Parts: sequence; C-alpha cells; structure tokens
Amino acid sequence: MTTARCLFVLRHRTGGPDHRCPWHTHPCTELVLVEEGDCVLHQGGRSRRIGGGQLIVSRPEQSHRVDAESSSLHLCVGIAGCGAERLEPGARPCPEAAAARFREIMRADGARRDLLAGLLALDLSDPAAVVVEAEPSDAAEQAMRLIETDFNAIAGTRDLATRVGLSADHLRELFHRRYREPPLKALNRRRIEVAAQLLSSDSRSLADIAATCGFNDPAYFSRMFRRLRGVAPSSLRPARMPKLVR
Repeated sequence: MTTARCLFVLRHRTGGPDHRCPWHTHPCTELVLVEEGDCVLHQGGRSRRIGGGQLIVSRPEQSHRVDAESSSLHLCVGIAGCGAERLEPGARPCPEAAAARFREIMRADGARRDLLAGLLALDLSDPAAVVVEAEPSDAAEQAMRLIETDFNAIAGTRDLATRVGLSADHLRELFHRRYREPPLKALNRRRIEVAAQLLSSDSRSLADIAATCGFNDPAYFSRMFRRLRGVAPSSLRPARMPKLVR
C-alpha cells in the first residue's frame, strides 16, 4: 500500500438552516460522511440535496461548499495518497464498512490515523465498494433533477411521478427514502428559493413572481413563503423598489 497522510479530521455539527459554508478548497482529497441531517452540496457546477448516510468526495483544489438544511453531523477527513485523488467527486451512499472506518479515524491519532485514512481511500477505490443504485433510486434522483430545473412547470407529485415513470405513491416512498422528505416539500422549497431571489431583484408584482415560480394562487404562495421562510414575501423587497400591486 502506498503511503497515505491524514492531513485533517473534523467532527463538525451544524446548527441548522442558517449555517452557510463558504466556498473553499483543500490541498488534498476531502471525504465527508454525513452522519445526521440534511444538507445541499454545491460542487462541479451543480447543487444537490443529500441526507444522512451519504458520502461526499471533493478532489484536491476542487471548489465546493455544503449548506445545512437542518442540524447535522459531518465527519470530515483530508487524505493525501493511496489513490484518494482519483476518487470520483460528488455524493453517493457510503458503504457501512467505510462509515465504520470514518468513526475509527475520528478516535485515532498519529501513524494509526494515517494508516486508517489510507485504508479508507483503498476501501472506496475498490469497485466492489461502489454502491450502484437500483433503477428506482435513479428515478428519485431524476425527480430531484426535474425539481431543480422544471419547478415552475411541474403540477404536483402526480405530474412529477408521471414524468419519471412511477406511481405517485411509489415516488413518495422512494423519494423520502433517498432525501428524507416528500417530493412536494422539495418542490415547494425549490420554488420558494427561486422566488426569494427574484423578490430581492425583480420589480414585477408578487403575483407575477409567484406565477413564474409555479404558484397560480398568490395567497397560497404567500402562505407557503411564510411557512418556509418565516417572513412575508414582501419583506424581501428592497426599500427603494416600488411595490407593484395587481
């Protein structure tokens, strides 16, 4: 086995949805086990929501950030050597053996920590350790991609399920298993996320912005916005921007 060095370990607990990690890089490969909670990984020009039990891989000098969506616990390990730099970046389910290795690394130090880090890199480099997800999980991922890109055109859970070739009930089950939330909640959160961006920069009326984001009923939009953001949509308007009423 080639020599490995564990450059850092971090047991990081985030406080909740207000936690926003800045964009950053590392001189080594960073491996993160999401032990608890939900977060959004921004990496390689795309963003994806991930939950507990997922592994995040970031290559040396690869810019990325992770935003918490709930109180969460991340085990972070920086590794140089043992082929860690060749691991595929992104997020995927973490094999249980690798998750156990993460926990061992957290307890170790010195040469033993370096050894365990090298073994973790080798574990994850082994094709047998790569979790190839079944087609139904791929459908859940496809549904999330549609939510990210076509949020304003999706009529609801049944429409989304039809687009990925599943029944509504089957999609709810697979989506919740994968992302720890119902697809409709993810859809509404994505719509509100875009609406919040528009409200701070777009002078169109609230009704127009609501419709742009897929809400045909402005009153429902306002209720959903307040539920997910804790404030009224009008509160995001810059002071100098005229309030347009329709």
